[in-house]
Amino acid sequence: MNDDLAADGQSPRRAAEFLDDVAAGPAAAPIDWRVLLWSTLAGMAVGLIDFLLHLRFAPETAGWDSASSGHNHFLRLAVLVAFLGYGLVVSRALALRGQAERRAQADSARLRNVFRSAPAGIGVVANRVFQDVNEYFCEMTGYLQGELVGESIRMLYASQEEFDRVGGAMYDQVRLHGAATFETTWVRKDAAPIDVLLSLTPIDHRDWPAAVTVLALDITDRKRAERALQASLQKSTDIVKFSPAGMFMYQRTADGRLLLADANPAAERLTGVCLEESRGKDFDQIWPSAAGLGIRDAWLRALEAGEPCWSQDIAYRDDQLDGVYHANVFALPGDWLAVAFEDVTQLRRHAAERETLIADLEAKNAELERFAYAVSHDLKSPLITIRGYVGLLEEDLAKGEMALAKEGLERIDAAAERMGRLLSEILELSRIGRQVNPAEEVSLNVLAAEAIESLRGSITKSGAEVDVRPGLPEVFGDRRRLGEVFQNLLENAVKYRGDQRRPRIEIGGEERGGEVLCYVRDNGLGIEPEYHEGVFRLFNQLDPSCEGSGVGLALVKRIVDVHGGKVWVESAGRGHGATFWFTLKGSPRPA
Repeated sequence: MNDDLAADGQSPRRAAEFLDDVAAGPAAAPIDWRVLLWSTLAGMAVGLIDFLLHLRFAPETAGWDSASSGHNHFLRLAVLVAFLGYGLVVSRALALRGQAERRAQADSARLRNVFRSAPAGIGVVANRVFQDVNEYFCEMTGYLQGELVGESIRMLYASQEEFDRVGGAMYDQVRLHGAATFETTWVRKDAAPIDVLLSLTPIDHRDWPAAVTVLALDITDRKRAERALQASLQKSTDIVKFSPAGMFMYQRTADGRLLLADANPAAERLTGVCLEESRGKDFDQIWPSAAGLGIRDAWLRALEAGEPCWSQDIAYRDDQLDGVYHANVFALPGDWLAVAFEDVTQLRRHAAERETLIADLEAKNAELERFAYAVSHDLKSPLITIRGYVGLLEEDLAKGEMALAKEGLERIDAAAERMGRLLSEILELSRIGRQVNPAEEVSLNVLAAEAIESLRGSITKSGAEVDVRPGLPEVFGDRRRLGEVFQNLLENAVKYRGDQRRPRIEIGGEERGGEVLCYVRDNGLGIEPEYHEGVFRLFNQLDPSCEGSGVGLALVKRIVDVHGGKVWVESAGRGHGATFWFTLKGSPRPA
């Protein structure tokens, strides 16, 4: 594997050599243990032979009991024992050394196998120059082993700046912590970028720049997934941030409180809640008026159930906020609660207005139908009269009955006059609300006095007594139309006085909460309760014997409606008189 390659003038050390050194350990020494063993055994043999020869050929007179002879025998025996002990120790040491060498060789073989077959890129680098790489490293980078060994690791970086940055950071970590881990981007041989996680470990910590092992993991797929996840999270964050719907995040504490943790800009804008000031505050502290609405308990139940709680409209009002909100509550892992809401105040207001308009339209359509029926009925009556008397008039003229002819002409004239009056009143009714006079401040005392004066003749003839309560308030509206209200109500009271000998009519009013409440009360015929609503319909006459077209009260209701008020009647029944009430807007107060 390119043993002849050089780096910095020295032959590169192979990975196997580094691994052998690691397996052998620092106790290994270049000593031939076989020579040492045979030398020791030879010395022991010589000592033993010397001792045996001395025993065999020593003078018989030199017994064990003599001092010199015993001393010599003892020395030889001691030397022999020492040789034997030394031999045993050396033999044992050499045996252990052999076992250690065999284990080191086995460990070295295992390390070489791991180096070759590991499912990760492994390389040995000295001074940032490749000394060896495994097959997986080659597969990961697309280079052959011979194209990498002896070359600078710079070849895998897109720029010198990245090469310097990674090297500086990783070697700083090695100096401080003994190892280093770093993420960077390499460029394969086919120019495709790959994300890698590098782990750097010195082979010899005493001289770590000389050789380090590099473990490289291809994390391209992981980084791609991380970037996709980050993009998705950023998209979700942007959706929440720029959503027109408000969103609050709460966390439930161990004691059951809901603490505000986060809010998007729409939530701050819709509610006026400042996140920086309210973060960490309890729900009840932020929304003091929510206690009686059961909102907090409903949200906690949703959190317990782990399901979304689709709430109904919440009408909330306090010193800072007044509106209607529709909220969706979502339970999140870890006792978190997300509340998405929208301000539906205007929507609900418009819906209510729409319902009111629809109801008004339906009422007007019904009124129009009644109007068409009443007009056709009431106009048909004088036409039938005219047509009938025209036939009789022809017969009377043919017979020369001039007196009867004159009577017929008078009836025809009366019917035509009645038709003209009906048409005029219908035309006047249709103009109300379309032709509006300028609004102005009007005194109800003045309007009542003018109505009494215009009906002076019929009032005097009926003998009625009219009492106008003093200090009637002022109103703001169409003076002419409001005068017609008093005139028609006063005329109605005189007309339906019944058999009262002393008819009495009372006009009064007062101001209540910015509006004026008025009434015209009489002691006349009275109205049964079931007819209280029908009296304001066009051409509706409860007593056909009385003069009138049935337009007066319909005219009153139309004028009051146009002025934003209401009109109704109260009566205990026939013979108990009636009181007609109506409301109008009061005169505006000066600023």
